[in-house]
Amino acid sequence: MALSVPHFTFGGSFTPGAFPLTTTAISTTTGNLSVVGIRLNDGGPAITSVTDTAGNTFNPIAGSFIRDNSSNNNTQLYYAINITGNASNVVSVNGTGTPSFSAVCAWEIAGADRSSPLDQVVTGDSATTTVTSSPFTTTSANEIICAIGTGNNGGGQTFAAQSGYTFDGNVGPAGNLNSGAEHLIVSSIQTGVTTSMTASTTAPTVISVATFKQAGSGGGSQVNWVNRHRRFVNKRGY
Repeated sequence: MALSVPHFTFGGSFTPGAFPLTTTAISTTTGNLSVVGIRLNDGGPAITSVTDTAGNTFNPIAGSFIRDNSSNNNTQLYYAINITGNASNVVSVNGTGTPSFSAVCAWEIAGADRSSPLDQVVTGDSATTTVTSSPFTTTSANEIICAIGTGNNGGGQTFAAQSGYTFDGNVGPAGNLNSGAEHLIVSSIQTGVTTSMTASTTAPTVISVATFKQAGSGGGSQVNWVNRHRRFVNKRGY
């Protein structure tokens, strides 16, 4: 199955906020991948867990946490593999402290590897409107790149996707959209590329990026060749 994004959802809290941060409900399918992007204000709130209605286990993506250069907000990514589906699934970010001007978003991804989908993880920060990640190189041809970008603007700001990317939307609480999400599905190995987003106003801005492999990526072709060779040898009676 080719990679795709059947659903995307988001939510957040204004100020003063409170945990849990929750997304709007979506219908999810068993076996898919769920990727969660989170934006928090610095100096108080801390994540204790990410859960959902279906009871899936979400793990933090190491290396995805980044704090802006004014130390006022941060982003990070979580994911759950081979999920259990639910007809009205809500993702919840649980924690301690007061999560003012926070945001949470979730991609449901079909066609991802069900055991070890995570490939590359990078971040980036900027003091201008455009924030760009560090360069990365994928290890397989068919992958999806997911990114959340956020800025330090208490009055809210909107984002635009990098050229060629699908813009999933501006995310955050109603009346204070403060982050943006995007994704790109590729069919060739990406070498030394970067991912970026552009904010509507100038402010310290950060981006968290992760790539995920399609099911069957890497190693399968050699196994199939060996099996075909064995069948040929047995048929010929060698």
